Amino acid sequence: MVKKILLINCAHHTKSITDQMMCEISMHIANSGCNYEMLNIREQEFTACIKCRVCTQCDGELPGECINKDRMNDIVNKIEESDGYIIASPAKFQATATFFKCFMERLIVYSYWPYGAKKAQHIKKDTTKKAILISAFPIPDMIAKIYSKTMDQLKVCARLIGAQTIDTIYVGMAPISAKRKLTQKEKKQAKEVSEKILDSL
Repeated sequence: MVKKILLINCAHHTKSITDQMMCEISMHIANSGCNYEMLNIREQEFTACIKCRVCTQCDGELPGECINKDRMNDIVNKIEESDGYIIASPAKFQATATFFKCFMERLIVYSYWPYGAKKAQHIKKDTTKKAILISAFPIPDMIAKIYSKTMDQLKVCARLIGAQTIDTIYVGMAPISAKRKLTQKEKKQAKEVSEKILDSL
């Protein structure tokens, strides 16, 4: 069976450091011959979650169906069809950016939360799929690793869709210049995580 990697890119604009990192990773995956798809969340048309919880009422391991008939239903299908994930979001004010938050809220379809229950349950009990998480910060990467909670949010996202996080990348000083390019160290990291996700399939 052909394996597929889904790259979920929550960068706000092209040529940002997050976008450059995802493009660099996709190049390595493409060169390997593996099937992959780049999903730029900024290009998808879907609304924010309205918290009605209709999608969370059916028990089982299949995601619920949102009452909003928009692109998110297609995105969930792509998630289900994939075997590995690269999920990336820039950090804003020590938290994930708007596109990622809106995307993650719609992943409530991966929860079982019947009316009257105090909390939701993960529907994906198995985490055999793998995920690599990336976040770009306006501060040095070593400081981000200590103080930022952004990666925690990305890990929750991976767990929701049934994936185990096997690596993380903190990209520091992302907006230091409007023309900031990936450093050689960052390009090396992109190559390494590409190989790691491929080896995990």
